[in-house]
Amino acid sequence: MSNPNQANINTFLTGTYSANLTTTFTDIVKNPLNSNALVKVKNISFTNFSETLSATVSVRYFNAAFNNNIFINDKFTIAAKSTRQLISNDISINLNEGEYIQANTNLNNSNVNAVVRFDDLSESTNYTGILASSSYPLTVNYLVVAGGGGGGTGAGGAGGFITGSTVVGSARTEYAITVGGGGRGANSLVFSTSGSNSSIGLSPAITSTGGGYGGTVSPTSSENSGAPGGSGGGGGNWSGAKPGGSGNTPPTSPAQGCPGGSGVEAYAGGGGGGASAAGTNAPSSGIGGVGGDGRSSSISGSPVCYAGGGGGGSTTGQPAKSGGNGGGGAGGVGTSTLNGIPGTQNTGGGGGGAGRDSSSGANIGQAGAGGSGIAILSYPGQQRATGGTITCAAGNTIHTFTSSGNLTFSAFCFFS
Repeated sequence: MSNPNQANINTFLTGTYSANLTTTFTDIVKNPLNSNALVKVKNISFTNFSETLSATVSVRYFNAAFNNNIFINDKFTIAAKSTRQLISNDISINLNEGEYIQANTNLNNSNVNAVVRFDDLSESTNYTGILASSSYPLTVNYLVVAGGGGGGTGAGGAGGFITGSTVVGSARTEYAITVGGGGRGANSLVFSTSGSNSSIGLSPAITSTGGGYGGTVSPTSSENSGAPGGSGGGGGNWSGAKPGGSGNTPPTSPAQGCPGGSGVEAYAGGGGGGASAAGTNAPSSGIGGVGGDGRSSSISGSPVCYAGGGGGGSTTGQPAKSGGNGGGGAGGVGTSTLNGIPGTQNTGGGGGGAGRDSSSGANIGQAGAGGSGIAILSYPGQQRATGGTITCAAGNTIHTFTSSGNLTFSAFCFFS
C-alpha cells in the first residue's frame, strides 16, 4: 500500500528502542514494507561500554524495495566508556515503508549499544514491525535464592541458591517473580518452620527451595531432627545425636544447597547447611555446630555472598557458633545470650539456633528466624523490562526483587 498520509493520522505512538551492535550490519530501527506507518527518527546515540577499547561505528540507510543502501556516517569513533550522539532532537529522519537504519561496529561481545528514539505516525495500532528484530530473543541471567529456615536449637538451613541463564523470545511478556520469606524461629512455645520457596516464572520456571528448619528439644523425632530443604537444618538435641536435614531437596544440578550438621545431647545443636558447604556437626556436649558457607554471585555488578547456614545453639559457658558467610545467623549460648541471631534479610541465610541453660535445662531462648530470599535478573544493554529495583553495571541492566512482583518485557527500551 502507499505510505500513510500524515494529514489523516489517527494514532501517534512514541518509543525508545535499543540494540547491541556486532561486526555485521544490524537493524536498529525499521519501517517494513506494508507496515502502514511513517516512522520519524528523532534521536540516535551510541554507547561504547568497553573499559579500554575505542569503537568504530558505521551507520547506513537501507531501502528494502530497491535493495540499496546509503551511508549516513561511515566509521566514526567512540572512545572507551563514552556515548556519542549521531542525530539530535532538532534534526530528524523520516522512514517510509520499506526503509531501515542499520549500524555495525568493529567490536563484538555487546560492547556497543545503539539507542533510537522515534515517533510512529500510523493509521493503526499494529506497530510491532517497527522494532528491529535484533531486540529479541534476549539472553537473561538470573539468581534466585529462597528464604532461609528458622532455627530451633539446631540452626536453620539456607534457602536454595540457583543461578543460570535463559532466553526470552519476544516482547510484551510478563513473568511472575516470587521471593520467599524466612522461616519462624522456635522458642519454648512454638517449633521452627522452614523457609518459603522463591521462583522466577520464566520458561521453564526456576524454583529454589526454602531452607530446612533447625531441630529443637522435643521427644518427637520429626521435630528434633533438622528438616530437609534447599539446604538442610541442623539437628536438635533431645538425646543422642539427632541428624541434620538433607540439602538439595528436591535435587537440582548444580546442587542448590548442602545438608545440615547433627546435634548431640546436652543441648548442642548442629549447624545449618549453606549453599556451598554443609553445616558442621555439634562437636561435643554443649557445643553447637558452625553454619555452612553460602555462595558468591556478581550478577548485581559486584560479588555478594548469599545463602549461608545458621550456627547451632550451645549451652552456658560455650562460645557462640557463627553462621556461614552469606547471611547465616549465629547461634545463642547459655543464660545471658540465649537467643539465636536471625538470618540476614534478602540473603536466604538460616536462623541461628537457640542457646539453653545447662544448669537447669529448662531455660531455652528464642531461635533466629530465617532471612528472606531474593531474585535478580540481568541482561546486556539498555533497559527492556520493568519490575523490581533497576540498576546498571558493566553494560547490563539489572532487576533486583526483594519482594514478589512481576518482570514485564516491553517492545521498547528505556533510559535508566
